[in-house]
Amino acid sequence: MCEIPYRNGKFNFKSSFIAPTKGYKLKAVASSPSGTYVFDTLSNSIMAERGNYKVSIRIDNPTGMAYHKGKLYVADKSTGKIYELQLTDGRAKVLRIFKAHSAICGLASDGNFLYSCDSKNIYKYDSSMKITVVYKLKVSIAGITFSEPSEVLAVAKNKNEIYRFRLKHR
Repeated sequence: MCEIPYRNGKFNFKSSFIAPTKGYKLKAVASSPSGTYVFDTLSNSIMAERGNYKVSIRIDNPTGMAYHKGKLYVADKSTGKIYELQLTDGRAKVLRIFKAHSAICGLASDGNFLYSCDSKNIYKYDSSMKITVVYKLKVSIAGITFSEPSEVLAVAKNKNEIYRFRLKHR
């Protein structure tokens, strides 16, 4: 577990902390109004504040996770797919599976739309999970999250940097 405080548009790395997590292999994280979700590949489950949820099919290489409109979405780089999950009764039931672009490395939601990324692009999906917009980037990234409705934060690929992008809605 790692916490990096963010205030007034800046990260405070001096106040951050990391707690070791032995016995787990945590690969993706998402947050919702009701809490935080983490994907553990050793148990193939989603750990949450309200319990653990075993995923109904194997997801080997989760590279992104987002809470979007009451469901969790998990990107799997090894299959190039996005899984829509519903958490109930200790299980993460796969509702739908979507073919994604290659080299998917992140997922995020702005509350209205779901987005994914590869190292050079951010993709916007409509409600039927069709890509409607591709935002081309001039830098390489390794994951995304939203900090405001039109503002994406992205971790730089192979650099100790975080980028901020303002998406123009098209």
